Amino acid sequence: WRTMRIALARMSKKKSLLTALVALVVLAVAGTTVGYAAVSKNVTLSIDGKVRKGHTLSDTVRNLLASQHIDLNRHDVVAPSLDSEIGDDSRVAVRYGKPLAVNLDGEKTTYWTTATTVRGALNQLDLRFFGADYSSSRSADIDRQGMALRIATPKKLTLKIAGAKKQKRNVSAMTVRGVLGKLHVGYDKNDKVKPRLDSFVKDGDTVVFTKITKKKVRVGHEKIGFDTVERADDSMTKGETSTVREGRSGVRDVTYRVVTHNGDVFKKTVL
Repeated sequence: WRTMRIALARMSKKKSLLTALVALVVLAVAGTTVGYAAVSKNVTLSIDGKVRKGHTLSDTVRNLLASQHIDLNRHDVVAPSLDSEIGDDSRVAVRYGKPLAVNLDGEKTTYWTTATTVRGALNQLDLRFFGADYSSSRSADIDRQGMALRIATPKKLTLKIAGAKKQKRNVSAMTVRGVLGKLHVGYDKNDKVKPRLDSFVKDGDTVVFTKITKKKVRVGHEKIGFDTVERADDSMTKGETSTVREGRSGVRDVTYRVVTHNGDVFKKTVL
């Protein structure tokens, strides 16, 4: 019995020591948690309008962005400034600069914008034109790589299309090709366009479109006339004529190449 009591006493001491160690670890963890909570701050970060919330130990905006692996260039905008201190419930906004290559009626310029949509960029850069035609929808997104945008402003043109009466119209197009597209005029390689399809148009220009068709036409038993051949005869008095043989019309099978301009025959060649 004595031996058993000694063993039980030793076990009791070990259990007390283990309990003390566990309590010490718990206190250490609790202390660390309390310490982290004391220095950690709530922060709201907006990247091109996309918001995310979290906690940070960073003391400045610069360090916060570095901790999030956000690299900036000289066209990017940050608010507040990079050296601003981070406090609890701070809000930080980043707008990336994006290249916008604009072709305005043939004149090319590259702008930088922090807008995320075409509409926002047009407003920011004051590139709004009433009645203009844009190559991308105004609601289209602009990513960090940027965008190429064509803008065709309205132009007052004189149009003569396929022989129709001349008319004056405002057309939002950059080139003659664009004008025909706006007017829903179909064309092929035979047609004649003046100026050329890729020519840029401006106010006051005249665009002439001639519809040209080329085709073979076969005519069976086509009537052909006859010629009169005159020969001099010394046995006859001056002014006297004599018919040796009466002429008569004939017929032939013939194939033509017919060229028409706006529906009217322009040239007809016997093949």
